[in-house]
Amino acid sequence: ICHINESMFKQVMLNLLRNAIEAFDEGASYKYLKVSSKEIGEYVHIELIDNGKGMPKDVLEQLGKPFFTTKEKGTGVGIPLCKKIVEDHGGKFQILSERDVGTKVILTFPLLV
Repeated sequence: ICHINESMFKQVMLNLLRNAIEAFDEGASYKYLKVSSKEIGEYVHIELIDNGKGMPKDVLEQLGKPFFTTKEKGTGVGIPLCKKIVEDHGGKFQILSERDVGTKVILTFPLLV
């Protein structure tokens, strides 16, 4: 069991799912989005994996900084807010991405033991 504010968790998941969907190329013949969770030791790991455009290293390094965005109509507050919500719940927020391969977001929350 984890203690997580339900509405904040929904906000994180909806933002991450929207980002993944928006990362797909319009003409892609195969779109892949996987959400999974598993317990590892005293933590629950939630992974979101997509085969969208992915991000180059320089963008990945800027991600999470307030107001940084690559979207035409983006505000740059989504990822920083998600990260803060996860960390406020004692968790960790990690993004791995490779250009033209896809992105993996890993959320790690402590379990109550």
